[in-house]
Amino acid sequence: LMKAPEDLAELESMMISYYAATTKKRNRSDQMYRHDVGGLMQVPEGMEVHESSTPSLMVDNLRDQIRTDEPIVTYQATGKSQSALQFKELAQMWAAGILHEVSASSLIDPIQQLVHDFLLRGASCIKFLIDPEYMLPPGGEEDPDTGMFPWLVKAVDPISIFPAPGSKRTPSYVLECQTRTVLDMQMHYADHWHDPIVRRGGKKRKASDPVKWLEFWSGPSFKDGKQTDPGQYVVEADGIRIIDQPNPYGVLPYVFSYSGLGRANHDGEPSHLSEGILDSVVGELEEEIRIKTAWAHQWLFSAYPRLLTTDDPRRVRRQFMVSAGSVIKYNPGEKPEWMEQQPP
Repeated sequence: LMKAPEDLAELESMMISYYAATTKKRNRSDQMYRHDVGGLMQVPEGMEVHESSTPSLMVDNLRDQIRTDEPIVTYQATGKSQSALQFKELAQMWAAGILHEVSASSLIDPIQQLVHDFLLRGASCIKFLIDPEYMLPPGGEEDPDTGMFPWLVKAVDPISIFPAPGSKRTPSYVLECQTRTVLDMQMHYADHWHDPIVRRGGKKRKASDPVKWLEFWSGPSFKDGKQTDPGQYVVEADGIRIIDQPNPYGVLPYVFSYSGLGRANHDGEPSHLSEGILDSVVGELEEEIRIKTAWAHQWLFSAYPRLLTTDDPRRVRRQFMVSAGSVIKYNPGEKPEWMEQQPP
């Protein structure tokens, strides 16, 4: 049986180490996609690094070609009888309706984000829960005018998900790492969570300060066809365990899958499985940014040369009517001179 450890932070540390290469590769591609080029190369003060749109165009253009606006649901009939075929049609209609409600009730269509994550992250994950406030009481009749949909279905960023190591299609457990706020904890978990910093005599934190949320789910265990353990649902917030109960669903509420662009390698390293479309060309994308940045600076310095002087740069700047950064003070020599620059 897979039991949650006494300290989820220890499990998180182990998972971070196990998925270190995978996370590094995802972060590298993510920086290219988000135009986060600050630390990619060193440039003179006041100069900008070129922000290439190539990575985002590669991902977004392909994502637009893979759409599921009208998904087709296929259900395998249990037999060839009329009742079995009728149930098949009913099941397919029900599933199509559920998919429509999932898309309509979400801020971002989780199915479309799955496609995006497959391309960018090399993996995707969907999480499904039930909101008890929208559950009908036993024997209750559904009112079509209420518009209540009890399923909470959302896509989860694979960077924050750590499935159990192994080759099982459905992992035995999943650890999810989130960042919440002090206000969120006080509003929803005031009876179970008390700020550990305050309890240790520290200063009271702001309502917007982050709180580390670790969520552990394990699926049921079976032996000889019978369930022997329902699984666990455990939550720790800044090291304080606020939820520890059996899995209420009887299934693992996550569906995790790799993109299929990777492969199972002999060393068992999971980074080989998680392959996005930018991972194999990220070196060329980074070099494109360096080259275009150098081109831009070469043209800039040719069109707007820099002035060397032993005088006060501010006075010379006003005299020559040039912009800040175009006048550089230096010691040798007596008269101002233009800094030599190779033509572009």
